[in-house]
Amino acid sequence: VAGERMGSSVAFANGFLITGSPEKTVNGNLYQGDTYLFKQLSVLPATPVWEYRRNIGFPGAGANNYWGKSVAIDGYNIITASDQFQNYRGKVIFMNIEE
Repeated sequence: VAGERMGSSVAFANGFLITGSPEKTVNGNLYQGDTYLFKQLSVLPATPVWEYRRNIGFPGAGANNYWGKSVAIDGYNIITASDQFQNYRGKVIFMNIEE
């Protein structure tokens, strides 16, 4: 959707891609944000095939949290964060991809 800024943060490792959409409206919460995980099914450069795996939102997030503003992958570990969670206290989530 226009204005959600999907792809403004991106990380790729071991055939997985994580991308943030920090300005997404979720359940009526403006700029709550979200993060998405994709798996690369084909490594052919001319015809890459990607499969959506899941979103990695934070249940306690609310309006103006800009979730997914920062993302990273290291091995099979994911990090997603927002520096504006709970009035700029910030929040980081670490999780395993668990294939």
